[in-house]
Amino acid sequence: MMPFREPLTRREFLKKLALLGLQLGGLTVLSNCSSRRRGLAHSTDAEGLYEARWYEESPSQTVQCQLCFRGCIIAEGKRGFCRARENRGGKLYTLVYGKPCAVQIDPIELEPMYHLLPGHRNVALATAGCNFRCKFCQNWHISQRGLEETRNRDLSPQEIVKMAVE
Repeated sequence: MMPFREPLTRREFLKKLALLGLQLGGLTVLSNCSSRRRGLAHSTDAEGLYEARWYEESPSQTVQCQLCFRGCIIAEGKRGFCRARENRGGKLYTLVYGKPCAVQIDPIELEPMYHLLPGHRNVALATAGCNFRCKFCQNWHISQRGLEETRNRDLSPQEIVKMAVE
């Protein structure tokens, strides 16, 4: 017979769910599979750019980005609506991978999910470009700019994870 357990409160359930999500997210960042279609491959070109995830190639050298709802069809040498992905030679490259323009460590109480882990801190980072054009965006100076218009840091995912752990 199984021992009786008290049911979880909503807060405890959400806290466990958030921690599980963080753990699974860490596994995703650290995994290194090889399917571009499923969004798990990253290779660099001669300029140090990373091949983007979530796109379809076509014989006509255009690509269709599948990262967001817009589904941009991007011609050779052009960028998508977000200004963060560019077609080079029939392959889609992310221009902002490992190049955040904003990195800070904040108390969790500044975030919408503050009630899940009160007293904790979180790493917040942002890159240039966005696929929305919200009229009242609080980060318009980042989201409505291309990579060339922001000051960026070179920061690998491993360095970000290390920063978060510290």
